[in-house]
Amino acid sequence: MTKKILIIPANDILRHPIPSRIYHIARHLAKDYDITIFSYPNHPLGNNILRKLNAKEVTYKTIKTKDLSTYYLVNAPAMLPIMEKIIKEVDVVIHANVLPSVIATKIAKKYRKTAIYDYLDFFPQSAAAYYRGSMKSLIEKGVMLLTQEAIKNSTAIVTPSFGLALFLSRFTRKPIHVIPNGVDSDLFKPMSTDSARKFIGIDYDGPILLLYGSIDVWLNIEPLLYAVKKNRNVRLLIVGYSHAKYYYRLLEGLIRKLNLQNRVYKYPPQPYEKIPYFVNTSNIVAAPFTRGIISYATPLKIMESLACARPVITTDISEFKLWFKEGIFYYRSSQDAYELLNELTEKFDIIHNHLLKYSKLVRNRYSWKNIAETYKRVIENPYHAVSRYWYST
Repeated sequence: MTKKILIIPANDILRHPIPSRIYHIARHLAKDYDITIFSYPNHPLGNNILRKLNAKEVTYKTIKTKDLSTYYLVNAPAMLPIMEKIIKEVDVVIHANVLPSVIATKIAKKYRKTAIYDYLDFFPQSAAAYYRGSMKSLIEKGVMLLTQEAIKNSTAIVTPSFGLALFLSRFTRKPIHVIPNGVDSDLFKPMSTDSARKFIGIDYDGPILLLYGSIDVWLNIEPLLYAVKKNRNVRLLIVGYSHAKYYYRLLEGLIRKLNLQNRVYKYPPQPYEKIPYFVNTSNIVAAPFTRGIISYATPLKIMESLACARPVITTDISEFKLWFKEGIFYYRSSQDAYELLNELTEKFDIIHNHLLKYSKLVRNRYSWKNIAETYKRVIENPYHAVSRYWYST
């Protein structure tokens, strides 16, 4: 008999501009399971584009808000009865949120259902990322208490990094399974740099450094901009925007301060299907994450860049070294970043040709299909260890 699964995501996965980890996994799980998606109507980060997924969608009447925290708080009373009705009928709940996860796990515990927490990042920091001052501290403390409650009521936890697994093991004895993020291997693959630049309309044959995705407070872009300032041949391609709009304004202000306006291409957030063209337009991809628990992950942009055989320069974060043996170059200062830019632009053809072989390994090993296959083992037996040595890549 086919198992029934309810997925409670971190956002409205059918309407979010960029398909999330849970969306990709659910797309493959839907081939073997009966999937129901718990949506968030009028979600602050949603749009009107409906993604395809072979699953039932649960919607309900919500109060529209601009703030994420407020959205979940004011709509929790509407979520509860809907969740209870569905959870009574399913076999497994996969949840990846804060307050909705607390509600879902309490109900799952009540009806003795398996609840798997997809703890995709360090929620106290990510949830508070858009706040400052005393409000930021208050949100972090509140979210920490909520996630601990959801973990306590879950059967098992899945997390995309060893660092997060180690952190979570400090306050729970529940089974913790490390399953990394993946890559859409059909979409992200190497293509001609000239063709990619022609497609997006960039008429430049020199080196390009790409910064894309959510350009937000978990990034430290200052050292990179100073490095670009010193290397006069490099142009910066920025694709994306900031949910905390002040951070994007900070970026624009720094560009003006360094007089880099004529060396920067700026594009608004792009359809997901166009992102591979921007990655292949670049010679190097930047992943300037701040250090901290929030960066203990396997970032999608690193997966996608390596899948396209593009080298990545990133902050010296130890977690990444456990996963990726090639194609990533680390810096600790703007001088380090400057020296890396020089080296990588001079040797791009050699490095790119080498990464063409490595990209095949990344696209195979980290395909969402393989990630979902590993996830199935947790669904079928949440107490057994996942027998896959991801770090051997």
